[in-house]
Amino acid sequence: MTDSKGNRVPFFVFENIQNSTARVLLELNSSGTVVRQPNVMAVWPGGLTKVPDDEPECVFNAETCTGRERKSKSSDKALNYDD
Repeated sequence: MTDSKGNRVPFFVFENIQNSTARVLLELNSSGTVVRQPNVMAVWPGGLTKVPDDEPECVFNAETCTGRERKSKSSDKALNYDD
């Protein structure tokens, strides 16, 4: 889409792949108007519909895992970060 001067007017569409199909979550036009699609939820990796934490526990920094254990994705062996 272009304006009267021939400049491109930004229009953004946020999609989420669900069952190999792109589902539109929302659209954002150049005026900042957001149009959300009803009855469409974002599906995050692992099938979760809850928005992931910005700073998950025990993932990026072993120091934040003191006193906690988590399972290794490559095995069932628990990883202990207190060592």
